[in-house]
Amino acid sequence: MIFTGVIICWKSIKNNFYNINSNPQKTRAETEKNFEQRCSVSAFVDLGLNYWKGNSLGMLNKIIGFGIVGIIATAIDFASLFVLKSLLGVNVYIAATVAFLLALVFNYAASMKYVFVAKEGLSVQRQVAIFLITAVIGLLINQAVMYAGIEWLGMYYMLAKFLATGITMVFNFVARHMLLEK
Repeated sequence: MIFTGVIICWKSIKNNFYNINSNPQKTRAETEKNFEQRCSVSAFVDLGLNYWKGNSLGMLNKIIGFGIVGIIATAIDFASLFVLKSLLGVNVYIAATVAFLLALVFNYAASMKYVFVAKEGLSVQRQVAIFLITAVIGLLINQAVMYAGIEWLGMYYMLAKFLATGITMVFNFVARHMLLEK
């Protein structure tokens, strides 16, 4: 996947060099824009995530794509929780809710772009509604597991968050696959 991105980037460099020399009407700015679109970090991420979405291996690729999006969303979730709780002193349950919601916004955008192919005829409003309903249920699961881990089992809050994230991730994938997919 990364190798494919390097090849596409290399071809872009080669083609841009050829176009500058053979086509004086093509401006340097157009050539640089084309290069930036094909060789940027976001282009490599798009290439990788689109590979997982479009590949014919089906469910395994969906799970892997969901995992990639989930890892990034989890990083947003954990970093936000840490900053809010440890650096800003926000109550752990409020901080966990805010962190969860920040990660959710990213997760929706990336999941609908790279992982799930919405059912035909399913409007964007309905997709958002389904995503939000599953997210609220996921948030309740997340909070319940965190509460049980911290209050009943005496777990460190980040360890409880790790456990809650794993359980919530399984729920979210299954629910969204069943409700959003073709």
